[in-house]
Amino acid sequence: MNDLRYYEVAYILDPQLEDEQQTAIIQRFSDLVTDRGGSVDHIDRWERRRLAFDIKGRREGYYVFMNVTTDRATEAEVDRLLGLAEGVIRHMIVRRKQPMVVPPAEEVPSAAAGVPVEAAAAGQAQAPEAPAAEEAATSVESIAPEPDLATGTEPRAEITSHPTPAEPAVIAAEAQAFAETPTNLAEEATPAAEA
Repeated sequence: MNDLRYYEVAYILDPQLEDEQQTAIIQRFSDLVTDRGGSVDHIDRWERRRLAFDIKGRREGYYVFMNVTTDRATEAEVDRLLGLAEGVIRHMIVRRKQPMVVPPAEEVPSAAAGVPVEAAAAGQAQAPEAPAAEEAATSVESIAPEPDLATGTEPRAEITSHPTPAEPAVIAAEAQAFAETPTNLAEEATPAAEA
């Protein structure tokens, strides 16, 4: 185990496999890497997806992505066994120069707000009002322009202009003029050399 490398292992599982069978295949390859001194950094298991084209007569499959750190010999063995494994309809292993950075899993909104998940699911408790929302409302009010009391008019928002049907002709003329200007330095230098 001299030379550890980072790999992303992607494979598609047969859609006819039961959930337990899928878990067993994923565990088998995870154990293979860890038993040989490597580490499984992250496993991302997707739900059933439609394939872009038929693979081994299948139109759907379950995608699995594993980020592993292991040596070359273990990677070769995983590659060989994935090719032979029943239930794996396609696989690919990519060597990465750096480990894959996996963002942390998103938290459940009700748990992040301090409300127990059971209470939020039952609808018994309401999430406490966020002070950030109050601050945002006051900051918008403080920067909004005041109405003109002398004339009784409200200030209007600025309107940005978008191209009108007449403007494309101007744009086309500018593009033509730009195309006619010399872009090659040799073209610019030729008239000066003759003088």
